[in-house]
Amino acid sequence: MALNQKDRRREVICTIIHDAGGSAHLANVLHISRQAVEDWYRRDTPAIPQRHWPVLMKHGVSLAVLAGVE
Repeated sequence: MALNQKDRRREVICTIIHDAGGSAHLANVLHISRQAVEDWYRRDTPAIPQRHWPVLMKHGVSLAVLAGVE
């Protein structure tokens, strides 16, 4: 079964969180709650808020991945 666009985006966000050390670690780095990080992929339209992109890019996540262009 092929993944739809939302499911692919959700999978990418989960991979970013996992590669960054998990939701608890990422929440500490971003100074937000773990629940807020987990809401990124639980939303109806999964997305990482743009205000967090600079920190994620410093941790090696490319802009193309964050923007969902890749």
